[in-house]
Amino acid sequence: MVSSFIKPGANVKQIVETQEIEFECLGRNDFIVINGGSNDLANNSSEDNSVLSCLLNFAQKYPNTNVLILNVPIRYDPLTNYRINQDIMNLNDKLKKSTRPCNHVHLIEMSTDRKYFTNHGFHLNKPGKERIVKQIVCQIREIVNSVPKNEHTYPPHLKDDHTSGTMKIDVIQPSSSTNCEGNAPQLGTKLPQEHGMSSRYWIT
Repeated sequence: MVSSFIKPGANVKQIVETQEIEFECLGRNDFIVINGGSNDLANNSSEDNSVLSCLLNFAQKYPNTNVLILNVPIRYDPLTNYRINQDIMNLNDKLKKSTRPCNHVHLIEMSTDRKYFTNHGFHLNKPGKERIVKQIVCQIREIVNSVPKNEHTYPPHLKDDHTSGTMKIDVIQPSSSTNCEGNAPQLGTKLPQEHGMSSRYWIT
């Protein structure tokens, strides 16, 4: 089963408080992917410690499952200044160091390359989304491959639903020739209703 929760304009605290009851029911075959923080630092650059605290508290609250955290992307929009991006880099550095001891928490580092952002500079463009999708898939595949074969769950291909702004995941069994150096999953295909898979992927 795949569920996604999109909260435009939300801060990290609002994001991590989503669907708490459902998260408690997740297990080692499940994954939570969190993407947030830009709005916090956009409104107040001194919020980096608050963002870090929220993310770490959330991760520690759910040791029962796998937590994937995307670090905060650099901003290129007109309202951004050097101070904001410096705060973002400092936050990402703290996040990397703080999550390192947590075996169930995995940090995904987003690219700082300008070509992966829209003309406005605040959001990822299509190549940027495809790149981060590929990183998420590879990270989940790495976790799945570390599980004994009799406990395997198969990694997903993520899809972006442009009409609703939500991310979908299409769970497929990888072939022996598929690896992280291949093409990124293509955007635009919705998730079929039935897969018969036991794993759940929550994108927040």
